[in-house]
Amino acid sequence: MYLLGAQAFDSASRGPWGSINILWSHRASSLASLGALITVLALVFDPFIQQILSYPTRQAIATDHPTTATIKQAKSFIPDNDSPKIYSALYNGIWGSDFSIDPSCPSGNCTWPTFQSVGVCSQCGEESNVTVNCDLSSTINDIETDPPKCNVGLSQGQHSNTNVPPLYGERPRLQGYIPKEIVWTVNTVSWMIENETYLGIDYPLAVVADTQLGIHEEPDGRVNVTRPFQAENTTVCVLALCLKTYNISVHDGKVLINTTAPPNYGKTMMETIYQSWSPNSQSINQSLDVNTTEFTFHYQQFTTFSGMLDGSKKEVVYYDQKTQRISLTGDGPAELKGNFLRVRNTSLEEVMSNVAASLTKLSFDLSNDVVNGTVLVTEVYVSVAWIWLVLPALLLVLGIILISTICVNKGQTLPLWKSSILAAFFHGHINTEPDGHDCHTISGMETIAADTKVRLRLSESNGQLILESDR
Repeated sequence: MYLLGAQAFDSASRGPWGSINILWSHRASSLASLGALITVLALVFDPFIQQILSYPTRQAIATDHPTTATIKQAKSFIPDNDSPKIYSALYNGIWGSDFSIDPSCPSGNCTWPTFQSVGVCSQCGEESNVTVNCDLSSTINDIETDPPKCNVGLSQGQHSNTNVPPLYGERPRLQGYIPKEIVWTVNTVSWMIENETYLGIDYPLAVVADTQLGIHEEPDGRVNVTRPFQAENTTVCVLALCLKTYNISVHDGKVLINTTAPPNYGKTMMETIYQSWSPNSQSINQSLDVNTTEFTFHYQQFTTFSGMLDGSKKEVVYYDQKTQRISLTGDGPAELKGNFLRVRNTSLEEVMSNVAASLTKLSFDLSNDVVNGTVLVTEVYVSVAWIWLVLPALLLVLGIILISTICVNKGQTLPLWKSSILAAFFHGHINTEPDGHDCHTISGMETIAADTKVRLRLSESNGQLILESDR
């Protein structure tokens, strides 16, 4: 090897740059590369150590908190028959938007076990079995009679009963208003016959329908005034008592409510002027551990909902008696019913869903039963990222191996150097300074050492291992 190689070993023992040179020149083929690798890896030792420990926060159970977390649970629905709050809840459901349940959580972070509560659910669907009975012949033919009615109905329940104003104008061309959209109450609990089913729900509290009417033309394009309309789109929505399964928590003051299972619509039994309700698979006197009378509600509570959303929107129409054709020219007046306009501006499905949510909130508010939860507080804890210990552990193992090699070399009387080895070669007790060269600086000695070849051999005089130069 060149004499500069000896200096390279010394530089490697002094810092990362020399160690990198050893790794590059030796390609990890010598044992000295182990020490060089340790020196280089030690550069990132401190950053790795800093990543091992962190101090995050977590939610822990507050064992010493003076208050508990509670949320109401409705084990019955509206036990007070005379309470005006149900009427307020109905109107709030039509016009309001906030029906949140407010649990008691003193720390702002709480959890509750999954629990069940009685409430009201809504369900909507499309209905295709719709009959339309609107006969305009009396008003067109000047028959003096009451204004004709436009009746739209489902296969069961009540039909709509919408007045159609008489057509007017110079014959044979007449004009007037015909219904374009009709919302009506199909059924309520006070009218319903036992075992009636809507959208798969037996005996719901209320059923409301919204239908869009269109002109029914014969194949030749003419319109038969005895049946001029057809139902183009009909939506049916129901309100029904149900049992909901809740999973509620509070995180940073925000209430998170999830329903973990489909609602249980239960079963309604008729008893004289009262109706009793119980969830499916539970008998009345066992359901939710309450008295049977708490599951009884009076039909008058929902009588007020009958007709609450009813109304119609009309459209301007022209009818030609000669051609027997009808043409529509635009929107006509709507009935001045605020609740009906609310349905038109949103949708029947949204309004019924809000009414159900408002009634469910009322059932919570009127209940005296509560479910106790767990109060959580924020605490700081020490987290150990074990993956960041890999490098320090590796350095420790490599260091042990390196120290072991040093001890072995020391036992073989191999000295270690801590300063430049070139000074010992060029200025030792045997003067080997070449003539005409600068050997008084490290850089000068390195220049000469780069061109000087040396080899180790046994001395012929004393048998010791010596370094011999070819110069």
